[in-house]
Amino acid sequence: SPVQTAPNDSNFIPESILISNNGENLAKTPVKDDIGLTKMHRPDLTNSILFHRVTYLGSASVNAPRSEDELNRNMAILNEQSKMPIEVTLCVPDNSNGVVRLLDPQTELEITSYRVSQILFCARGPANTSLVHCWAFTTSRITTLTNVQSQQNGNNSETGQTQHELLYQCQVFRCENQET
Repeated sequence: SPVQTAPNDSNFIPESILISNNGENLAKTPVKDDIGLTKMHRPDLTNSILFHRVTYLGSASVNAPRSEDELNRNMAILNEQSKMPIEVTLCVPDNSNGVVRLLDPQTELEITSYRVSQILFCARGPANTSLVHCWAFTTSRITTLTNVQSQQNGNNSETGQTQHELLYQCQVFRCENQET
């Protein structure tokens, strides 16, 4: 069943920190990312909760964005085969209008971000399996295909036209921390 919490482990003490509005974490030097979100060198972490010691295992395209089975399959593959897991700090906003951010744990620089409104589904790995410390969420975004890309995908369109396609990806994480 879908859940909106992270995995359980009784061997680890939580390291979440509620950030208050003290002004020292205010953003500097905004830049646009590939999906049009404004990223900051150092994002505004006001009214967010930080979860440390989270490992980002990677992402995968999915066809059924609300399928727990598909998320579990991708969790299993990435948990076992991830060649470059990345330690991140997960920054979760306190409201549904915010942005979930993956931060570099040393510098607090933003690696990537996801609007909460683009997160469609969240699931954690089944208990009593090797996935117990994993969880994933699916996101959606619109991509633009050129005429050549459309024809390669089996879509016929007139020359010079672009086509928009909705892509679904699952983002997979692991954390030994029970409270994350």
